[in-house]
Amino acid sequence: MFLKLLLNIVIICCSSSLGNKLANRYVYRIRDIRTLQICFAKLETEILYYSTFLPDALENVGKTTKDGVGRFLFDVSKNLKDKNSSSIEESWSMALERSREYLKLADDDYDVIERFGCQLGVADRTSQRQLFEIIQLQLKKQEKKAEEERARYENMYRSLGFLSGLTIVIILF
Repeated sequence: MFLKLLLNIVIICCSSSLGNKLANRYVYRIRDIRTLQICFAKLETEILYYSTFLPDALENVGKTTKDGVGRFLFDVSKNLKDKNSSSIEESWSMALERSREYLKLADDDYDVIERFGCQLGVADRTSQRQLFEIIQLQLKKQEKKAEEERARYENMYRSLGFLSGLTIVIILF
């Protein structure tokens, strides 16, 4: 009887844990978008006001950020410095593709960041300033969308995890 009760508790805990993991993706997505906003603001400062070269600016911002976003920016910088690619766009794309492992962003978010990387460093200061303003607006829009999705789905996944574990327990025993 004790073993049966223990197994029931393990099943419910595991399914609840899975539900929490799925729900946390929404929380982590919002965190990553906010970190991107901060990093792009720092990058704007480095490039436009301090006149730092792009690889060095990316490295500086990447070092000051501990999350996956910092790792992504550091990867772009490393690609540019090591000449692993022929252009900024290619370096950005390579690092962005690798970042899918550790950033919890949606495909829409990746599209916005990809477009930004294609235009980064290829125009004059005024155009770059406008580019940074546009990316901030787009990221705010993505953050709002992510916040709506989190509100809609976070509790659902948490509840679904617990209830599916309870259902399995009822069916098995």
